[in-house]
Amino acid sequence: MKKMLVLVPLVPSSAWAAAVPFTYNYTFATPADQALWTVTTNNDANGPGVPQYGVPDPTSVRIQPIDSSTKNTGDIRLYMTVTAPSGFTFSDLKFSGIGEGYTSHVDWADVLLSPDGNWGTSNTNPNVVYARAGSGYTEVPITADASSDALFNGLSTVYLQIRIVDALGVGNPATNSPYVRALSLTGDLNAVPEPTTLGCLSMSTLLLARRRH
Repeated sequence: MKKMLVLVPLVPSSAWAAAVPFTYNYTFATPADQALWTVTTNNDANGPGVPQYGVPDPTSVRIQPIDSSTKNTGDIRLYMTVTAPSGFTFSDLKFSGIGEGYTSHVDWADVLLSPDGNWGTSNTNPNVVYARAGSGYTEVPITADASSDALFNGLSTVYLQIRIVDALGVGNPATNSPYVRALSLTGDLNAVPEPTTLGCLSMSTLLLARRRH
């Protein structure tokens, strides 16, 4: 079962007539933080790797090495469902982080957004928005930017994924491990308009007027 994170308002509801920006930052510093994510390990394809949290910092996740000098291989995926407060929807969504990997060594770290949780085989669903870190073991900012994608605007629930792949186990864990850190989901929360009662009031007034005559 996928884990769900429900956002709660940080401002009075009276202030929500316009879109309200929000930022939700993710950390892996505690078991409770880690438990927010559902983890799968596709070890039949790329090795026996499992997540290791807190390296190089408390916001990080990578593939657990065999030991201090030997990398492990694997294909790990972490999933989370995020739901807006009742009566609100999302817009201008971006799922961002800082990542490191080396695509030429089949090492990379991805951040992904889905409007419906349908990822497809190896994240091939065309509705998935993603960004990849794979630039020669150099940290780079990555953003899965769905801000201009109409599929993601007006949703009350969105789906996040982190995918980290190390297919060859090349290099030293200290300097050559794909990872992602400093993750955040940003966007706007928009109040759902309430149905107007003007038409109902007008009809009631007309009926009352007729009865009085």
